Amino acid sequence: MKEINHNGNRIEIYDSIEDRPSYRHMNFNKNMMIESGIGSDLSSFDRKLALISAHIQKDNKDEAIQEMENMRQNLAFVMGNVSPKMIAFCYLIHSINGNPVGVMNDDKAQRLIDNVLNKSKVGWLEKVLESVKKKTNLSLGTTSQN
Repeated sequence: MKEINHNGNRIEIYDSIEDRPSYRHMNFNKNMMIESGIGSDLSSFDRKLALISAHIQKDNKDEAIQEMENMRQNLAFVMGNVSPKMIAFCYLIHSINGNPVGVMNDDKAQRLIDNVLNKSKVGWLEKVLESVKKKTNLSLGTTSQN
């Protein structure tokens, strides 16, 4: 586990797949996949518009419709102040200021975001998540099929 001091809080996270409970690992991955496919900010919304335009130009109707659905969900995330990336981060949290967070779920994660992590900078979050993803990939011993 790794301890991070951030905005006056001491946050202990599961930075290793060996320590992370399986349900947390699965929900971390689920939310990271949602973030990568749908996004939760205006730059993701803009990328969706560009993809839709490209699909329309290539006459890829089904792909354009799918991207429109993803864009609709992205906009719902933006308007609802929901970030799958932040929710994913919450699944890594073991304790805050020495107090274990206990069993995590998406609703509890959103409460942590609203009440504890609401002043966190995006750059800080990106660095922590990249570090965890890199360590997880190394732990999994990625292989290729050559």
